Amino acid sequence: MKNIYLLISTIALTIFSVGQLFSQTITISGALNTFEKCPGLASSSQSFDVSGESLTANINIGTFTGIEYSTDNTTFLASLVLSHTGGIVNVTTVYVRMTAAENATIFGLIFIFSAGAATQTVVVTGVMDGSPPVANVNNLANVTDECEVTALTAPTATDVCAGSITGTHTITLPITAQGTTVVIWTYDDGNGNTSTQNQNVVISDNTNPTITAPANVSVNVDAGTCVAAVS
Repeated sequence: MKNIYLLISTIALTIFSVGQLFSQTITISGALNTFEKCPGLASSSQSFDVSGESLTANINIGTFTGIEYSTDNTTFLASLVLSHTGGIVNVTTVYVRMTAAENATIFGLIFIFSAGAATQTVVVTGVMDGSPPVANVNNLANVTDECEVTALTAPTATDVCAGSITGTHTITLPITAQGTTVVIWTYDDGNGNTSTQNQNVVISDNTNPTITAPANVSVNVDAGTCVAAVS
């Protein structure tokens, strides 16, 4: 009878221990979009939420090259520890960003783990400045003249990293050909991203020529004739 009681106690303890093990949970809410950053600057931050129940150890957010974490969106660290109280980690917002030093594309998983709990992951991707400059004016006005255009006013665009960018072209000036010449303006942010914008130069000679007649000339005819020499 004593052995049976001991066996039942052992089984009960084992069931309790296994149940306790499987009840340790880490919950992740939210996902990260692809980060985009400028050279020498940290990216804007994004976030996801982390919580835990029935834990026996703190939650760790592992290091990932080129990524840093924060719980206040101000102080960022290479790794993060979320301490539990009585096995509980209340819902905590974790801010994530690409570091200022990172100058390469990143792709992988952020591991969130605690001893005895199933490890959770968050997908993280990031690129260097991948956005082309955006023209400040949607449609450039036509440049018109009857004879020639000797100069063009360069338009501008705005880039997320480079700021204001002045367009350049490869057309030969002056433009004298009658009709429409398309000038292609190029905006280059210096980070491998470009955009273009067209502008029409219209040369149209629509003014009729003017004739300036010489002054009237009066001469007397030669005596006895009806003709006279005019010079």
